[in-house]
Amino acid sequence: MNFLIFASVFLLVIALMNIYIWRRFLCLLTHGIGRYLLIVPLALMLGDIFFILDIVTGVVSVSPALYMITSSFDGATFMLFVVAVVYDLSIMYQSESPLISPVVTL
Repeated sequence: MNFLIFASVFLLVIALMNIYIWRRFLCLLTHGIGRYLLIVPLALMLGDIFFILDIVTGVVSVSPALYMITSSFDGATFMLFVVAVVYDLSIMYQSESPLISPVVTL
């Protein structure tokens, strides 16, 4: 029962991270091909779901290489989330700071 709660919360957090990646990072960077890049968060989400299913069922546990591949989806999601947050913070800071600082004369 505890693992079911953990898996549900984990997948919810990963889904929210993928939504944030899509809405705040990928859509803003790609104006023409934005809808084609929707495959990136979808593929990451499918990989994360497969990772949790692998942990529950143990289907891929015999192969360390497949475990590494499925767990790398979690790492890629987290790294893209960090990049999206840093990008969002830098855009926010850039919009609040003046481009040319005023010269102070005495």
